Amino acid sequence: MQQSKINKQAPSMRMRFSDLFEIHERKIRPKVEVEVKGVRLKPGETIDDASERTGINLLSHRECCFDVEKKDGVYVIKTIYD
Repeated sequence: MQQSKINKQAPSMRMRFSDLFEIHERKIRPKVEVEVKGVRLKPGETIDDASERTGINLLSHRECCFDVEKKDGVYVIKTIYD
């Protein structure tokens, strides 16, 4: 009898902006490795608002929650809740 493979997805979790990022002088710094729309942002990297790289102005979502999946140590943002 052959077993079928089950594709296990990482469970998603809701995280606040402040769990993933910090703001310093109107610039964003990821606290952990984050992926947004296929773009990886490294911890400690300083970026203006990420809109040029990701198409999303993360500064405008600083009071929001994110639906995130952790894959191989990277926090992948799936949804932003305004």
